[in-house]
Formats: sequence, C-alpha cells, structure tokens
Amino acid sequence: MTLWTLSIVNRVNSLTTTATLGDVILLRNELARQSGIWSFSLATYSRFPAVISRKGPLEPVTFGICRSTGVLCQWLRQLEMIYDEDVSDDLIYTENIGCECTGSCSDAFYCRCLQLSQERNYDPGSTKLRQLLRPINTCQWPVFECHGGCRCSQSRCTNRVVFNRKHDTSALSVCLAGDKGLGVLAARDLFQGEFVSVFTGNYLLPRNAHIVVNMQQMFMGHDFAMVVREFCGPDRHIVFETVVDGCGDATVSNTGDAPLLIMPSFCFINHSCHPNLTVIPVRHESVYPTLALFALRNIRADTELTYDYGEKANSPGGLFLRRCLCRSWNCRGFLPNRL
Repeated sequence: MTLWTLSIVNRVNSLTTTATLGDVILLRNELARQSGIWSFSLATYSRFPAVISRKGPLEPVTFGICRSTGVLCQWLRQLEMIYDEDVSDDLIYTENIGCECTGSCSDAFYCRCLQLSQERNYDPGSTKLRQLLRPINTCQWPVFECHGGCRCSQSRCTNRVVFNRKHDTSALSVCLAGDKGLGVLAARDLFQGEFVSVFTGNYLLPRNAHIVVNMQQMFMGHDFAMVVREFCGPDRHIVFETVVDGCGDATVSNTGDAPLLIMPSFCFINHSCHPNLTVIPVRHESVYPTLALFALRNIRADTELTYDYGEKANSPGGLFLRRCLCRSWNCRGFLPNRL
C-alpha cells in the first residue's frame, strides 16, 4: 500500500502528515471568522494522488490542490510579495483603480494606467510592447494595462493588449523537439515586441513553490512552474516574486483506459540560453502581475519558441541538475534552477 506524504499549509501554521488512499484528513480553519472543521479525503487522480475537498459552508479559500502531484498547498488569489524596505507601502498596496479616459488611452498625461507605466505601452493599433522595440530590448519600467474597472472603451482602448488576449494561445503549436521531448513552434510569423501568450495557472506562495516543483520533478521528470523576480534600484533589490504553476490550467481526459492529464501548450515552451521570448509581468487591477510572453526579435513561423528559465545555472550536484540542450552559442551547459 502506497503511503503518501502531504504538506498542508495555511497562513497560520503548517504540518506534514502521511496518508494512504481513502484516508480522511480533518483540518480546522483558523482563518475563518467562525470556527469550522473540513475533511479532505485522499483519492486517486490519474497516476498521482489528489486531495478532494468535501466542501463546507465556510470552506477556506486558502487551501487548494496541485493537480499534478496531489500536494495540498496554499494557492493565493492574491500573491504574497517580497519587497525591500526602501519600497514605499503606497507602491505595494495601492490598487490600480483604473482610468477615466474617453479616448484611446494613448497619452500618459491623461491616462492613469499609463501614468503608472510611466509611458505609453503600445502604439495605437499595435500589440508590440514599445520597451522591447528599443536597441536594448529589455523592460525597464512597469507595465500597467487598462482593465474592467476603467471607464475607457474596451474596443477603442490601445492599452489592453494582454487583458483582451490573456486566453489566446493561437500563436503556439506543440511539436516534437527531438531529444528535448515536446516543444512549441510559432504558429505564424511573430514580430519583435509582439505579445505571444500568457502563462496562466495557480499562483503559489514563493516559500511553498519548492514543494510543488520537487513533486513534479519526481513524478513527471519536469516541473511546470514559472518563477519571476522583479528588481529595483542600482543594488537590484527584489521587489516582487511571482510563482505560477502551469499545471493549474491542466485538464483531464477520461476517453482512454486511464485518466490523462492534458497540459496547456505554453507549459511545453523549452528553455534556451539565447531565447526568442521574454516574460514580462503585466499588471491590471492591482500590483499582482499577469506573466505575459513577448517576442524578443522577429520569429518566422515554425521556429521553436523558447525563453530563459532563469539567470543562474545549477551548481554540480544540485537537485535539478540537467544538461541544457539548447545548443545556443552562449549555452551555459545546464538548465537554470528556477527557484
């Protein structure tokens, strides 16, 4: 009989326990305004365990399930932020209440969202991020887009590229990528600075991300989490850390002999030390970002799409040590440690 280890966390405390299939785990929600106890039963989910909640009237929103590993972790509707003491509370906690524009939201003098971005993000009629069109195509300023709380017209506004297309994966085509396994090709020609796709899923607490990543590596041989750290100042202080588990957007197919976990196409975008995509945090209602993929240069259709998984390769003997197969001229030799 298989004995599973479950890591259960909330904002108040955490515990690790073991269980077998069919066991029921009782959890007291110490965060609810009223005291309550909820039970979680261990069942099979594909070839991985899963914890199925028996919903109560006050089920805590701080608990969730990793579909790929069955680890009961704390997902966040709002991300926990890591910020330096030099960053003001106003920047961190103030939400973007939206603009009151009546035009196309192309002038940072009038548009409140563009004022947060410090400049216009896109040219009218374009889906290209202006910051990536410069000779040094890096994102130096935050990107705030208009959203549902703005008074501007959704059809006329030029500052809603990611907001309007956050579910659009038409530019992605999953393919076989040789010894790398699966990969993703450009389904059409893409241009420098163009929005390509959003990396969606479950937002994780940064301190709990290693639990999910380790389990995915153990059972799948690969992890599907994206970690983005944002820095500010000459000393590059970490301002925000965002962790998204792409398995959160997976679906289950029961058409075969056994349930099959179907991953979204963006999960199969491979790493390259010389990538053609970059990840840009794009904000809407609040400072909590959507992770969007943009093209770093012109990309012909049927070219493999890649982004850099991290800035630093693992040291020898590291848990995720794996040789990099990107074959770029500047290949670092090993895949970066995302965490």
